[in-house]
Amino acid sequence: MKALALVSGEFDSPVAAYILAEKGMKIDFIHFDPYPYSDGSLLKKTVLIFNIFKEKSLADKLYVVPQKEVLDELNTKINKKYLIIVWRRVMMRYASSFQDYDFLVTGDSLGQVASQTLHNLYLIDKASDKIVLRPLLLWNKRDIVAKSKELGFYEISALPSKCLLDLPSKFSTHTKEEEILKEEEKIEIDFKKIKYKVLE
Repeated sequence: MKALALVSGEFDSPVAAYILAEKGMKIDFIHFDPYPYSDGSLLKKTVLIFNIFKEKSLADKLYVVPQKEVLDELNTKINKKYLIIVWRRVMMRYASSFQDYDFLVTGDSLGQVASQTLHNLYLIDKASDKIVLRPLLLWNKRDIVAKSKELGFYEISALPSKCLLDLPSKFSTHTKEEEILKEEEKIEIDFKKIKYKVLE
């Protein structure tokens, strides 16, 4: 069994990937790089963490997927309160297209942010045709950070990151599926034109 872990470089997703790798599951990374809607630090952190996994023979590949064109589209056409959910659904669809993997892995923990309410996670999962594993679902942030320190990821994940997306202070926490589908009708994203790079 192989899993593709959606890794951002922040605290949660590397810990989630490690927990499954430690149990013997074959893990590779996929990182959706938001530059220039971020300062580029998320990719740098992800590469550093991937190198730790690789040194421990816990992962072989890191797929880096540029998101500029995707975020250009979402940022201009999607109602901002739905933007993160729609973007996460786009990422799920894209990650699901990698046929060599049986599962996707995310670092979601329940209720931390609007896209991680149980209802919104359900809508995000519906964009994927693969089973999504969330080993941290019932963890709290304090325990995730403690585990990150234990695993040696903390100093990397704690490096500052800057988001340059224009996001609202409030997001939709109980989004209706019909609302998301209506938003998604506004966008045209050709996955075949999104060319990823592979680091090994």
